[in-house]
Amino acid sequence: MSRTSKSRIGDHSDAKWFIIIGVLLTLFAGSVVLLVKSPQIRTIFVRLPVPAPEEAAQPEEAAAPALEGLPEGGSVELVDVANAEGDITDQKVVWRTGSSDTVLIESVNTLLPALENGRRVLALFARPTGIGGLGRVFFSVQFDPFADPEGDMPFPLQLISFDPVLRAFIPLLNAPDVLSERTALSPNQHRIAYADAEDEGENLREIWIYDLVKDKRSRVVTLATSESLTSPFELRPGVQFAWKDPSLLQYKVYRAGEAGVSLERQLIATRTVKIEP
Repeated sequence: MSRTSKSRIGDHSDAKWFIIIGVLLTLFAGSVVLLVKSPQIRTIFVRLPVPAPEEAAQPEEAAAPALEGLPEGGSVELVDVANAEGDITDQKVVWRTGSSDTVLIESVNTLLPALENGRRVLALFARPTGIGGLGRVFFSVQFDPFADPEGDMPFPLQLISFDPVLRAFIPLLNAPDVLSERTALSPNQHRIAYADAEDEGENLREIWIYDLVKDKRSRVVTLATSESLTSPFELRPGVQFAWKDPSLLQYKVYRAGEAGVSLERQLIATRTVKIEP
């Protein structure tokens, strides 16, 4: 057999093996495709989405968690710092539990310089309930009756909030500028009802609501010019407000009169107003 014939036979043999290998690869690839399309194999190779855990049912009002870094079961309190004569020279804000005090503010006067003259002190005004982990309390600035002989005179209701987590006083942008004796705090200590719009005859004709938590105020009652909220039973013009529940305010309406003439202010009616959330 010539060399040329042997070369041709070798070429045919090689071609045959290439064809056989190609057929086998094609069959193998088809088998892989069928396997991947199989539901059983897909459950092995295909990553199924992980179902989200069922959300726990939330209570209507979650219990207030412990404030960060402070012992549980405590509350914000004021501690007076007095000199040898008993005059209040400064105040501290503490987180008080049944066993100890944690100082939150070492010196109130340092943060509120207007109190440094010794004539004004902070007093706890409101501790709103049911506001979760907010934990804020509200102070009013009052005259110190021992340091100021005019401490029993009418004073404006100057409010400021305190955040025990931030350990800081938070200004209230919409707090009313009104005499404290013309106000009434709601049972849950969220809102203040107060009278405003006084005329020359000391007749108060508007009732406003200030929401401490939301720092928001709104007018809810406007009386006729013949009516007044000014009570004749007070040495100074006051009002007769009574919260029946956190959303219902009762108030007394009198006949409008002149300044200093209380006998003209006869009772006209006792009314109520519903306070919307």
